[in-house]
Amino acid sequence: MLEIFNVSTDQIRSMNREELLSLCTPERKARILSMKHEQSALLMLGAGYLEDKMLSKCPSGTEILIGEQGKPYLSCPGLFYNLSHSGNHVVLAFADAEVGIDLQEPRGLSEGMQQRILTENEKRSGLYRLPSEWFLLFSVKESYMKLTGRGLSLDFCRIDVIRDPDGVTGEIRDLKGEYQTAGFHAERFANDYHMAVSIYKPETDQVLC
Repeated sequence: MLEIFNVSTDQIRSMNREELLSLCTPERKARILSMKHEQSALLMLGAGYLEDKMLSKCPSGTEILIGEQGKPYLSCPGLFYNLSHSGNHVVLAFADAEVGIDLQEPRGLSEGMQQRILTENEKRSGLYRLPSEWFLLFSVKESYMKLTGRGLSLDFCRIDVIRDPDGVTGEIRDLKGEYQTAGFHAERFANDYHMAVSIYKPETDQVLC
């Protein structure tokens, strides 16, 4: 089971802010109220909105807890989620296996950045010279880093992405063997964005909500 929820800041802006704040944890509410940047506040409100939507699908009493490395998790065994935001959108992946999700809004791309992120196999493939292909790869690697719970402390160059012929699914391997291989699904999102989901189970059937 894998469900993807999404919301835009335009949608959040049109909703009742007090009602949205009531859906947030006390910690998130305090952070939102202290924010001076409206866009950041809207993105955090969006995250709270999607978490509430997800919790409505969980067994009664399920809570969101925070792990040792800061990764949020659900108190109900066997259910997992992950959040990402970029630009004007927030996305949430909800699954019955450990999951990571990343959303990327295309931006400036430098040769130096590419070299720091590509493995030798990826460089040899020649696939990632086009910005659209590179951002797809970047989102896949970010989703895997979030899946492991290590985030950006995990080196991009140790994560090798092996794409299936369809170009949007495949495997992600940790070249150091510390973390298990995961499957991924990547796609264009909201016209220009790139979204990727990594999961430790092969089931990647997706239900857009």
